[in-house]
Amino acid sequence: MISITGFEIIEKVADGTVFRSYKARQTNLDRMVLIKEFIVAGPEDQARFEALVKEAKRAARLKHPGILQLFDAVEEGGTRFLVMEHPVGTTVAQLISSIGNVPQKRALQIIQEVARALEFSWIRSSLVHGALSPDMITLEDGAVKVVGIGLGGVGPEGHGMSAPWVTDPLQRNPYLAPELQTGGKPNLRTDIYAAGVILGQMLNGSVPEFARVAPGQAPSLRQVAPPPGVTPGTW
Repeated sequence: MISITGFEIIEKVADGTVFRSYKARQTNLDRMVLIKEFIVAGPEDQARFEALVKEAKRAARLKHPGILQLFDAVEEGGTRFLVMEHPVGTTVAQLISSIGNVPQKRALQIIQEVARALEFSWIRSSLVHGALSPDMITLEDGAVKVVGIGLGGVGPEGHGMSAPWVTDPLQRNPYLAPELQTGGKPNLRTDIYAAGVILGQMLNGSVPEFARVAPGQAPSLRQVAPPPGVTPGTW
């Protein structure tokens, strides 16, 4: 078990491909947190973590009820950590697994809250999610929170990173927009695409057919006019 000054490690909750995750108590504030230990696999990971910290600093400034809060990036004894709000409740993935079709009113309410969180992070900090999926949306007593905004889609289990973290972008299918499947970079439009797939999955109990096509055969997104007041290519 790891040891970090100022934190009482309670248990390991997951081993991911990018992070190991621990439930912990921050002793000076007496609050539960999620600590994510960065897994170092090679010399290139130092640069990767530094890039992540830059994004994390921007993400930490986001204060919104629909965004799981990032508190700090810590390095101790050569080991690197992120300290986050501890997620509680269930995920949308668990909800779909347990009941199948989500009632329309509830599904629309969930996706509306997700859209508000994405919009807030984009307007305030130009941050996108990049790897939105049902596992990245938590539900607690009616509240909806998005996990991993600005962190390349690092979920509670420590899996997933968007470009440049994902060496095989197809691993996030079916929630990746077609342009991400051909090496494009995440943007607000790709997050909107993912949210649409998640909405379809909630309503139908399964991923929509258009999102289940074979790799490399995904249809191109339609060109649509941007919202009023938004410059094309920036939304």
